[in-house]
Amino acid sequence: MGGLLEALDRALPPAELRLAYASLAGELFTLALPAMLVLPLLERNASFGNVLMASLLVAMPGFAATEIGTRAWLGGSHLADQTAQWQQSSAAVIAGYQRTPGMPADAIEAVRKVFAAVTNFLPAMSVSGVIVCFMLSILMFGRIRAWREYVRTREVSESAGVYLFRNFSLPEWLLFAFVISGLAPLATGLLQKVASNVLVVVLFLYLLQGLAIFRSLLAAIGINGMGLLFAFLLLGFLTFTAGVAPILLTIAGLFDSFFDFRKFRRKDDSNESHTD
Repeated sequence: MGGLLEALDRALPPAELRLAYASLAGELFTLALPAMLVLPLLERNASFGNVLMASLLVAMPGFAATEIGTRAWLGGSHLADQTAQWQQSSAAVIAGYQRTPGMPADAIEAVRKVFAAVTNFLPAMSVSGVIVCFMLSILMFGRIRAWREYVRTREVSESAGVYLFRNFSLPEWLLFAFVISGLAPLATGLLQKVASNVLVVVLFLYLLQGLAIFRSLLAAIGINGMGLLFAFLLLGFLTFTAGVAPILLTIAGLFDSFFDFRKFRRKDDSNESHTD
């Protein structure tokens, strides 16, 4: 192991080596450790949204620990290294577009502005990637547990559906994070950057909830198999052509805190049994 680390030290430039070490530490602190700590929640069949948010809340100190550790022991900033790598990659892409015959200058400038905007939200993108990993892990856990239960008993209990994607519902307290981070335009400096990144993460979570609502509606009307595939391909087509699908899904996910779209009734209805 020591020989491998020495070989990496010789082969990689200092910035890339620091990024490699920090990325490994980040995976341990933001993925592996939270996964182990929230396992008891999964075993107790806690709601899908609560498990995901618990994982994310445990992972957040891991991001801070990775950045602080990189500064203290590796002599640099993990976020700064990620930003530099992104800027280098985006500059290479823009240079490729500029060498492409017939590429409009307006299109190149639009791409340049998009890359510059993304640079400000790299922390949110890293957190969103962790959210996707947790989401897929929870889904896999639910499927594997249901399969083992069916092999053992030849029956499927109600708890087997707790971690189906269609049942994903965020806790209502996330609305406070949405409202507070939504005040980012009123802030300045570092506070504005932090609030803006928090807002992007919250909107991404509500987008996932909107997708879960869409999946539940398809299941309610009996669309599965090839029909389900076609529905999501159509959704992807609308996303890349009109760009309105993610906005509508995010709005649906946000307002699901007030209306249970999966049951078409208000949550304050006396007959409502929603427990998330």
